[in-house]
This record gives sequence, structure tokens and C-alpha cells, in this order.
Amino acid sequence: MERSNNIELLPMGYIIRNEEDLKRVVPAAFSKTASPERTERYSYFSTEELLKSFKSIGWNPHFAKQNGSSPYSRHIIRLINPSIGFIPIKRDRVQPQIIVDNSHNGFTKAQIHLGLFRLICTNGLVAGVPGFSTNFKWLHMGVDQQEIIKMVEEIADTYNKIGSHVSDMQNVILSNDQKEEFAIRAINYRYPGKFINEDGTFNESSLTSYINIHDIYSPVRQEDNTNDLWTIFNTIQERTTKGMFETISLKRKSSPRPITNAKRNLEYNKKLWELAESFMYEKN
Repeated sequence: MERSNNIELLPMGYIIRNEEDLKRVVPAAFSKTASPERTERYSYFSTEELLKSFKSIGWNPHFAKQNGSSPYSRHIIRLINPSIGFIPIKRDRVQPQIIVDNSHNGFTKAQIHLGLFRLICTNGLVAGVPGFSTNFKWLHMGVDQQEIIKMVEEIADTYNKIGSHVSDMQNVILSNDQKEEFAIRAINYRYPGKFINEDGTFNESSLTSYINIHDIYSPVRQEDNTNDLWTIFNTIQERTTKGMFETISLKRKSSPRPITNAKRNLEYNKKLWELAESFMYEKN
């Protein structure tokens, strides 16, 4: 397992135990100004002040990762609130997360995403439920405490709905063909463009000669040996983000690296959630 100064790195980011860990892993979060390359029209939004507001209402950093070494780089921080507990979902323990995504170089606005942490396999899903507000952005300077409180109240209400949504996923049973299709599309998201012909069509023979698709949705543990959409989704998410499958190149087998880039991990997770939902609304 990769470490940075004895801080363990998981696909969601480095495990944060205290503020010293956070400053070491994401120093850009503590930048007091925007990048000097930005014009005076750029609105600086302090990640540090945002984290202080969340901390005052019980949300603290649990995972974090920074893209690049610049003191203004994009940084993604996952927060949990121990007092909230777990979303009531049968056969699973899922903990809500708030994901802070910001930079001070102008390449991304301050955003808040909703996340789910499935304890059984320590993955970090990003939830986006149709019809619910799950992505909050700021375009102005400063942190308004009342705005934060209002937003967290809205997030709490959304998590209640997500619990019901996940239960609906557990009631959707996938056929073998559907599981294979889910796995193929997930691999295409992980390797964008790799298995696309010049005319834009999908080269399935190229993919299946590179990867045994069945391995992508094969259960990691005995309790996941079921065909419901929620479990298949989590299995595929865990295997593809952690690199828990083999690829074949020049007749040699190898395992890919986990997706540890914070931006790519976040965006890939959002695509997988959207993919899972497509099987709810289009296949059943």
C-alpha cells in the first residue's frame, strides 16, 4: 500500500487522522490567497474556512488527496460525521460523506459532492440521485455559516432519499448479459477510447482479448455472491478502482494500478453511479 510520510493511501485518498496529516497531504487547502497567475476578477474561496464551518457542525476530514504539488492545486477532501451513523440499508453498512472539491488556481470552482462509504470494502462511491440536488457550487468569496448549515440540512434530507434509492437498487436483479454489459461499460469508462474503432464503434473483441470480463463482476467476498444491482455495482466499482483484475498484453498477465488520482477517482465514481442508474430506469 502506498504511503506518504506514514499516511496510508486508499483509492479515496490518504487517511486523515488529524490536522497535521491534512496539512501534509493537501497543503493547497490552506492557501491564504489565489494563485498570482489569476486576475483580480477571480474569486478566491477559502477551503480552510469551509472546513472550519463544517467542523463546527460535526463534519471532519477522513480522506484527502491533492493533484500536483502547487500550493494552489486542486484538492479533494472527504468528510464524515460520526454522530450521524449509517444509512439503514439491508445487508450493508453505508456511511454518508461530504466531499469538498476546490482549487485556488482557477481550474475548478469550490464544489460539494455527496459520497457514500461502504464499510465492507472501503470504497468511496459518489452519489447522484436523479431529481435531487447533489452538487453544490460557490461563485462568490467567503463562507457564510448559515449557508453551510442550510446546505447540510439539504444534504441530510437527500441522504434519507438515497437510502431508499439504494434499497430500490437491491431489488433490481441483473441477468448475466446485464452484468457483462455493466462490466464492459465500466471498463470503457476506466480506459476511455482504448477499445473504440476509428469509425467510433466499440471493439468488443479487443476488450475481451485484453480482459476477462467475468472477472470484473466476480464477487470479491462470499457475502457479495448475489445478482442484485447494488451488489454488482459495488463489486465492479471495487475491482476497477482498486485494480483487482488482470489484463493481458503480449501474452503477459498483469494487474492495473488503483485509481489514486483524486480528480479521476471522483469523476469515475460519478460515471459508475450514473451507469448503475441506467440499469434501473432503462432495463427494468
